[in-house]
Amino acid sequence: MVSRVGASGGGKTYKKARPSTYYAVLAVIVVVGLGLVGYSRYELTHPVVVSNPTPHINTLSYAALATEVCGTAQGYLTADTTNISSFVVQPENLLKIFPLTKSTAGVNSTAQAFLANYSGLKFDANSLTVGSGKTAVTYTSGEKCAAGTKYAGQAAYPVMAYWSTISQQKPTMTNKPSSVHLDNSVMVTFAFEPKGIEPKRPSNTTIEAMVAAQEAASTTTTTVPVTTTLPVTTTTVKR
Repeated sequence: MVSRVGASGGGKTYKKARPSTYYAVLAVIVVVGLGLVGYSRYELTHPVVVSNPTPHINTLSYAALATEVCGTAQGYLTADTTNISSFVVQPENLLKIFPLTKSTAGVNSTAQAFLANYSGLKFDANSLTVGSGKTAVTYTSGEKCAAGTKYAGQAAYPVMAYWSTISQQKPTMTNKPSSVHLDNSVMVTFAFEPKGIEPKRPSNTTIEAMVAAQEAASTTTTTVPVTTTLPVTTTTVKR
């Protein structure tokens, strides 16, 4: 009897106690292994692209600005060339962008960040203010365009039109300054218009100034040191 039990691998009690936990662990290992293999293959065929959007800290870019009210382009914004912030309004509505910190670089280089650093222009979904101090003029959402303007008598609202490149023809419209990314060649018009009206892009003068500034910024001058060879003087001594 003992021999038969040994040959069969154990008694009835042993056979009933199959190592089910062992097989379950093996199954889990197989499933996890196949999952890791599949995930690794997915990562290989779908690599993650790490973006590093411009403008970067301490790099120079230029954008173009404009303001428009009821279909009429307004005068140039007040230049503030003494400003040392990341955004400086220069003559002819040229905007100099030179991020000094992460808070104004990359995706943080927005119209909202610019407005926070410039006192001559205020914009939100409820109003547009052009100028500062006693010269400031505020246009409130729903206010009717004044007599003599292109859209006289029509209710108007604050809106921003922007072009990401010079070649872009139709502007993107928004009333959220935080959604407008400021970088090289971006053109922005802060406007107060009736619904459905597309503001015009900045003037040709402003765009030309932007292009000229970009070209000047991209030009670097390298000074090559000049090596001067002094003549060798030979002295003959008579004995």
